[in-house]
Amino acid sequence: MKYYDLNDGEYKKGRLTEDQMWEAFRWLFSEKSLNDSSYKFIFLKSIIDCMEMKEPNGRISFDILFDRFTSISWSLILKYKINQKVKARGKKASLLEQDLLNFFESGGYEKYVDVSEISVKDWKKLVKKIKQDCKRYVVGALYGDMKELLYSFSRKEEWIELNQQMEFFVEKHKELIESLNYYKWAIFYQKVNAEATAKNCIDLLAPGFEKRKSESIYRTILAYEFEREVPETMNSIELLLCAEDTPEDIGVSKDNLEEELFQDYGSMRDYLSNPIVLIEKLKRQKGIKV
Repeated sequence: MKYYDLNDGEYKKGRLTEDQMWEAFRWLFSEKSLNDSSYKFIFLKSIIDCMEMKEPNGRISFDILFDRFTSISWSLILKYKINQKVKARGKKASLLEQDLLNFFESGGYEKYVDVSEISVKDWKKLVKKIKQDCKRYVVGALYGDMKELLYSFSRKEEWIELNQQMEFFVEKHKELIESLNYYKWAIFYQKVNAEATAKNCIDLLAPGFEKRKSESIYRTILAYEFEREVPETMNSIELLLCAEDTPEDIGVSKDNLEEELFQDYGSMRDYLSNPIVLIEKLKRQKGIKV
């Protein structure tokens, strides 16, 4: 089934266990979930940010979701110039990039401006354009990757309705789920962007923000733009997810993380319940005292 082509979908009914809900996220954040663009990562972040904006009928409109979707994408594309999909020869950039760049050029902007400086009228036109161009490629795709458990949706009527069980689950584990989303989002950017892009991004970060090596610059940008935290305040979860920054003598590698986090549900559950345990386990495997 091509989920991205669905015009509507209904979330599966019935009582869900925590294991079943974690399994849906495990799939989403595993290598089995294919991503041609960054849309799913941005849309999931948009849903989490808009969960309190439900209408009386329990639905969240596409207007609200894609307003946030556009806001998130604004700095990533126009400020940092990060590609949102693989640029194959003869193929154009994603529609999201095209829409934002066309808007910026047609508006006569000579340099990057913050979202707050855009007029309400122009912003609404931009959100409408991105909503129309992107809703086909992300709403059904994320619905499918979440095992049809996260929400129901209608592309024609332009709404999603969250599964209440999943909504409570996300609220309970929000920090963990967002950290995993940032982690896989950053890895995707690393795959589809040239090394020069990462290096050019470093100078755009705020003064005083730690400049990490280019392999993790995308995680740094996501943290700065959407978490507003600096490395000195990172908790153990973020340290683990940013383990590619760890000095080589500690011996925690990206490959170790991928194996531990995504090879099976049990490993991921252990990590989510106590990330410090996993850090210590990885150190022991490398012969490092804990």
